[in-house]
Amino acid sequence: MNTTLSYTQFYNRQPDSSFVYFNTKNILLNHVMFLGRFSIQGTASAALNSEYELYGTDGNGCGR
Repeated sequence: MNTTLSYTQFYNRQPDSSFVYFNTKNILLNHVMFLGRFSIQGTASAALNSEYELYGTDGNGCGR
């Protein structure tokens, strides 16, 4: 089993750089379970600022 939790934040304003993720808080959670010859992975993420909230999820499995 492997779990990763990541948090990043950009400290800028949009006029500073025209960067889409201006002043945005980002969080990512990734979890992988190893079940013998198989693995199952799930990911959830969020990007939040004053103008939008973007959420995402993903999952997959594979055999070796």
